[in-house]
Amino acid sequence: MKSAGYDLSSRAKPLASATRDYGTTAPTRIKRVALSVLLCGIAASLLVALIAGLILFAITVTAGVTGSTTSGLTTGDGFFAGAFLALMFCAFNWFVFYAVVPVTWLVLGFSIGRFPRRGIGSPAAYLRWSAIWGALLAGGISSLFTLNISFIAWFGGLITGGAVGALAGIVCGWLFIMIVRPARQLADTTADVF
Repeated sequence: MKSAGYDLSSRAKPLASATRDYGTTAPTRIKRVALSVLLCGIAASLLVALIAGLILFAITVTAGVTGSTTSGLTTGDGFFAGAFLALMFCAFNWFVFYAVVPVTWLVLGFSIGRFPRRGIGSPAAYLRWSAIWGALLAGGISSLFTLNISFIAWFGGLITGGAVGALAGIVCGWLFIMIVRPARQLADTTADVF
């Protein structure tokens, strides 16, 4: 079967006049995507640690005010034990900063980093997918450490780590939108065509 971009007599070299229908041969360049992926990756790691640290601080202050202790959360095998351990792992996310940030760069670069080139300008898509990937990365990794306790503890770690990661992902999605401004760049390129 012959491809549309090749000469009938030779399959090795493409025709010089092969162009796309309804557009230019090369898509328009979208600016500041690499910068925003770089900054969002760093911010995601710091935000996960900050959010989990603030939640742990609130739990310990509440336990201190009410006269109870948090030692039961770490010694049990229930939902709250897994949730508390997931919060502790998320709070110490900055210890594994050198491994977490490159993974986050790859995930953001291949997900929301590609959206502007595909013509997606709606903020809802960026926020949705950054929250999904934040929940998968933070919830998945932090729940792995609670898997050896019990299934209920693993489920608590998955839900709690996922909630922390989703919240950090939403903030990173807004940061990405504020830096790249995909709707404005796509509108500018549409106006330049005419």
